[in-house]
Amino acid sequence: MIKRIAFLAAFIALTLTESIHAKTIVVSSFSMAKGETCAFEVNCNNNSTKLVSFQMDLMLPKGVSLNIEKCRLSDRFTDTTQELLIEEMYEGRYRILTTSYNLKPLQSHSGAMLYLSVTANEEFEGGEAALYDMSCATSTSVLYSLKEELFDISLSPYAFGDLNRDKMVDITDVTLLVDVILCKAAKPDADCDINGDGLIDITDVLTLADIILNM
Repeated sequence: MIKRIAFLAAFIALTLTESIHAKTIVVSSFSMAKGETCAFEVNCNNNSTKLVSFQMDLMLPKGVSLNIEKCRLSDRFTDTTQELLIEEMYEGRYRILTTSYNLKPLQSHSGAMLYLSVTANEEFEGGEAALYDMSCATSTSVLYSLKEELFDISLSPYAFGDLNRDKMVDITDVTLLVDVILCKAAKPDADCDINGDGLIDITDVLTLADIILNM
């Protein structure tokens, strides 16, 4: 019961900050081809690891949509019941919220926090993405925002299939995918399910190989 009350207090605190902290905190230029799907990491370097709740708004340029079902939290979040909630407020602007119901804090002081998937349609003619109004709270309802300069936030694009994040999709990614299938390496399911069938198996290796051969 105490945990639930603390969670509600943290959630309310996040909600109340929107009118106080109206600030664009990062802008990232898009370089995508029409019809292309691309993934982005939202990196967060933070001084505190006692953070359990986050809220931010994402604005995408015209012609780019967020693939909500393919977005996910990174392994810095260890609460297995924790959900990533995303709602499109109006065209191009999305609200992103996550809270640990069990009050398990964010792990480590740096690294990717979220993975976002976006697709450019025929209307896309370039532009920039921006994160707005990011705020967070601890399990004791202590509230932080970017005005305290607690965070260093960035959007980093990576190509679909670039499992090792070396900016290339090549045989090294195939090798890593095989290691994941053989349980010799660990990677998030959303990265390794190349063909999107909900399984990670040899068909994903074949799909990734086809992507490389057709590049």
